[in-house]
Amino acid sequence: ISNNTTGLPTKINNVTPWTYEVSFQLQFLKTDNASDDISVWIRKNGSAYPLTNKNIIILGNNVKNLITGNYFIDLGSNDYIELFFKRFCK
Repeated sequence: ISNNTTGLPTKINNVTPWTYEVSFQLQFLKTDNASDDISVWIRKNGSAYPLTNKNIIILGNNVKNLITGNYFIDLGSNDYIELFFKRFCK
């Protein structure tokens, strides 16, 4: 794991070329009654990896919302991946 351009350890680095299974599970907790849209995706070497974007609408106050993903990603030596998310308030 290495740091991104802002100094945060977000990059998962690869040494051996292979097709890897990448799984994640994220939990979001709402703290208000409004609904929000959440997008989650994987980036490889700084660009969005095709077909990894997941969208979900999270609802309810103090409700835990779970997003999961499972992908097979081809990585070469010195490639890296990162998991990104963005919240869109309604």
